[in-house]
Parts: sequence; C-alpha cells; structure tokens
Amino acid sequence: MPTMDPEAAPPLSGVFTRHRGRLAAAGAMMALSLVVGLWIYQAGDERRGLLQMPADERSALYHETRQSTEALCQSVQAQPWLVDRCRSAAEFLLLFPECDADCAGFAHRYTSQPAR
Repeated sequence: MPTMDPEAAPPLSGVFTRHRGRLAAAGAMMALSLVVGLWIYQAGDERRGLLQMPADERSALYHETRQSTEALCQSVQAQPWLVDRCRSAAEFLLLFPECDADCAGFAHRYTSQPAR
C-alpha cells in the first residue's frame, strides 16, 4: 500500500471543491464566449449573404425591408408583443451596406430597447 506524502498535492476532488467558484466562473465565461462567438458568426453569415447578392436586388430588398420594419416598429406602441420582432427586423436592417446614418439612427432606436 503506497504511503501518502503529507506535502503531496491534494486529491483532485479537493481541488475542485476549493476552487468551485472559480471553476464555475470560468465555465460561465467560456459558455458566454461561445454564445457571443456564434452570434457574431451568424450575423457575419447574414451580412456575407447580403454582400453576395447583386447590388440591384440587394437595394430592392433593403428598401422593402426598411419600409416593412418602419411599419412594424411604429405599431409596437399599440401592440407591445411586437417588440422582439421589431428589434430583430431593425438588427437585420443594420446589416445592409445601404443602411446609411438615417437608417442606422432609426434602427438603433429599436435595437437599444430592453426586451419584454
């Protein structure tokens, strides 16, 4: 039977017990990083898709999206259950290269609102 050296490292379970909070925080940070990374990757996919469209088709889609997003977001006051849908549409609008300062100002009004 091997003898235990008192100065030897503690058993692994003791390390996990003593550093449980740090390990949980590290795990949470890793999970958050993964979620943010996936969100950025997905947004990048949508933007890449828009950039690959022919300019005239993308411009037509932008104008249609802008009009429908404005109509949708204006109805949020009367129908608050549309807040999340409005926010998603405004976030999509920001991905278009045609979205100028006026468009971005409009979209940011709705993307900066807290979720309900």
